[in-house]
Amino acid sequence: MSKYRDKLIKILSEKTGSDATHAVDELYASGAMDDGLARRHVIVSEILRMYANSGLSMRCVQEEIAETYGADRTTVLRMVNKSHHNRA
Repeated sequence: MSKYRDKLIKILSEKTGSDATHAVDELYASGAMDDGLARRHVIVSEILRMYANSGLSMRCVQEEIAETYGADRTTVLRMVNKSHHNRA
């Protein structure tokens, strides 16, 4: 398993209160989810969690997450902008 697949399972299991392994396995098997999409979900989830709990500005949070996951801030910003969490 990839590290993003594992992290996605952990995030979804925490959010739903049940084991998400089977659901994530099914999404991967059908091609509806891949490591790139899992990475985006993990990064956006971490940004939202950190922003809500840290008191840091969104820019600082994006820079921190970008460093943690080996991406540049503009890539992270694009991920946030593509996220449904960004829509009103």
